[in-house]
Amino acid sequence: MFEHWPAVTGGILSVAGVPGFLSNLIEFYDESDRDGQAWRAFVGAWWEKFADRAVGVSDLWTVINPTVGDPIDLGLEDTKSERGQKTKLGKRLADARDRVFGAFRIVSAGAASGGTQRWRLIQVGPETEAPM
Repeated sequence: MFEHWPAVTGGILSVAGVPGFLSNLIEFYDESDRDGQAWRAFVGAWWEKFADRAVGVSDLWTVINPTVGDPIDLGLEDTKSERGQKTKLGKRLADARDRVFGAFRIVSAGAASGGTQRWRLIQVGPETEAPM
């Protein structure tokens, strides 16, 4: 098991004159997980607007591109048309199905009457949970 490894390694490095082992861990994760940050922001805004209701990509498009406020960058811009970006968003949601972002899991809510995929969030932790 590796539970004690950070403490042991930190102690050895401290004695050797190298203080602060893993002291920047949160900043490191923030810098290295830009995509995760964007998804947590997206899912948080999604929850604020729709809570656990089943929604489609067009509904979620209003979360990514709000009429007021900054858009959320989920890496859809390489597709120039809005329709292409919505299609890409649908594929990214399918890839993110059953993943947890912050306190929420993205799940399939089945297909709407027109056959379009619906999505919803399930709260798996407190809303104030720190990002993972």
